[in-house]
Formats: sequence, structure tokens, C-alpha cells
Amino acid sequence: MSGLTLGAPISEAPVRTQAAGDVQNGPLEILRVRVRQASAGFYALPGGSYQVTTGVPVELWIEWSPTSPVSTVPRLIVDWSPTIKDNIHCGPCLLTNTYNQGGSYSVTVTLDDRVGGVTKRTFTFNVGAPRNGPEITILSQELVETGWLAYFRFAYDQGVTITFGSIKWWRADTRTQIGQEGDFTLPHVDASQLPFLFPVLGTLRCGETGGAQGYFTWTLEVVGDDGLVTSLNFESIPFPCYLDR
Repeated sequence: MSGLTLGAPISEAPVRTQAAGDVQNGPLEILRVRVRQASAGFYALPGGSYQVTTGVPVELWIEWSPTSPVSTVPRLIVDWSPTIKDNIHCGPCLLTNTYNQGGSYSVTVTLDDRVGGVTKRTFTFNVGAPRNGPEITILSQELVETGWLAYFRFAYDQGVTITFGSIKWWRADTRTQIGQEGDFTLPHVDASQLPFLFPVLGTLRCGETGGAQGYFTWTLEVVGDDGLVTSLNFESIPFPCYLDR
């Protein structure tokens, strides 16, 4: 998910011939009101309450059907707030608005047949600042007797799953990859255990590096229990290899 509190997912939302709660005076039925913000989307139902974020355009598109023939293309009117109103023909039947202030906004969608018939649907957008994902901090990197040691700090207000992926090691002087290993996922970390400190020790044999220094790279991915993800492409400092005994 986009941190949005979604309504019915687009893939699952049923087509309604007349949503309970719509106010219809005329031949136009509102089938579905599709809302999309960035990559997240949902269908807004009458009386529903939905979370959206500030600073990101909100797209609203209407599917409609006449119960009897209409002579003109309807007009879509959206009251985004008491002071923000827009309209377009259907045609596109699509309007976009960006909320710059947080708050709770009553939104009314109106289909107008232009000869006196209107159908309305009202719902609520709760607008807040975008929620950030889990925090990753590289606390330290240092050389140790047999290689390299780093400490990572993970913080969040919910539990997290931490994965070290695409782990590779390299020869430092030529930046040539000399090895790799599979992804490694830590056991789930509960919110009560956060912030969480995690040490990583790295060693490379001189037989692998040709006697040169080496370094590691990987992708660090932290997934919160709410679905938000933070990723970090990490490259260690170079460190000396160790001789085989």
C-alpha cells in the first residue's frame, strides 16, 4: 500500500447500479467514483471517509449510466471543499485537485444532465502529511583486525522486516566484482524492540582479492507492518583482506 487508507481496491470493487446514499433527481446514475493518488487508488462510496495526502494530485473519475436517453453530454461538478470547485464535461469526466492544507474535507460529486436533472454523491477526504517509512541510519564503519565492522540503526513506530539483498563483494583497486551471496532476512522485529541496533562484520580472503583491499555492496530494505518500505543502496568503506592460515 501508499499509506493511504483505501476504500474497496479497484480490482475488487463491484459495479453498483445505484449506490445507496446517492441523491438522484433525473436520469443519471453514478456507478463508480474512482479516486487515484500517485500509484494508489480506491472507489469512493456515499458517506465514506478516505485518507489522502497533501501536496500530491488527487484524480477523480466518474463512471455513469442513464436510466433513460439523454440529449446532451452530462457535466461533472466536484466541490473539493467549501472554496474549491471545478467542472468538466463527460467526455473525460475526470478532474484533479491538490490539497495543500491538511484537514477534513466534505467532497460532493455532481452529475448534471444540463436540463435540470442532477445526481450527487458526498464523501469525506481526511487530508494529512505524507507518512514516512522506516528509518535506516548507518551509525559507524570501522576497520577491525580481520576486516570491517559496521553498525546499523532501525527505527519505526511499528514492527519491521529487514532484508539484506543483492549482497556482493568487490576488489577495491579495480572495482571488479569477485563474489556474491544470497539475500538474508532477519527475524521480524516488533515495535517494542525498536530502535534496533544491528552489527555487520565483513571479511574477505586475500586469495579472492588478489591481495588488494575489498568492499561490500548490498540493498537494504526495511518493510513496516503498515506496508511502507524504505530502501538503501549501501557500499562499505574499503578494508584489507586477510591471509589464509
